[in-house]
Amino acid sequence: MLYTLIIQIIILVIVAILPVSKRTRTIILATLVFSMYKSILIAQKLIELVCKIIIGQGHISYRNIAGGIFKNNFRFHANFEDIPSKPSILVTTYPVTLLEYLVPVLIPGSTCLLASGSAKKWMSMVYPDTECCYIPTKKGGRYSAVKEIVKERLKDSHVIIYVENKERRYGRSVGNLWKGAFNMAKDLGVTVTPLVIDNVYEDNCSIPEQNFNVYVGSSFQVLDPMSTLIQVRTLMREKKEYFKRNKFTV
Repeated sequence: MLYTLIIQIIILVIVAILPVSKRTRTIILATLVFSMYKSILIAQKLIELVCKIIIGQGHISYRNIAGGIFKNNFRFHANFEDIPSKPSILVTTYPVTLLEYLVPVLIPGSTCLLASGSAKKWMSMVYPDTECCYIPTKKGGRYSAVKEIVKERLKDSHVIIYVENKERRYGRSVGNLWKGAFNMAKDLGVTVTPLVIDNVYEDNCSIPEQNFNVYVGSSFQVLDPMSTLIQVRTLMREKKEYFKRNKFTV
């Protein structure tokens, strides 16, 4: 997102020095600024969040800033009312853009985002410890260690796990899924609940008016992890394709 803003500024500078008439330059600049308006507003909010993190106020501000970005700049749709009342493992698609990493903070109620231990240094500047749990970086016995962390957090909150293997999309809207979360759900006797997060569409360094959807699917009791994984993956792919087809439908 910040990279996009930099590109936009470079384009504006180039246009400003083009050897054209003042009227033509004004029309071009006005058109560019209008098309980039939403991108600039969003980038300003992201910069505000970064500044809050630097001065140690990330924990206080991140939820309001993230909510404002989505609700003020997109046609935001989410069926968060369908999140189960009993703690569940929320399995979700992997973010594509920086903005999508902010979606988990919009989920109401008590949630805990499972993240890599190597990301703790910067994530702890944004997420309070009660809202983020970290995977041990050690390899041996890792599954058991993570399962214990998830088990403990499930006592009073949902646990959000990115299950999509982003390296194996192969042009599809959703790639293959990691099986670990489904195995954990079976071992712990809890449900998995699909959480399908839309992607932000950018066009020539600008963000046009568009829908942004977050879909909460029905919960699955996991008896056969692989069978459940396939069902969840199918649902995720269908929803992502639906989001894509209706991206600009009012």
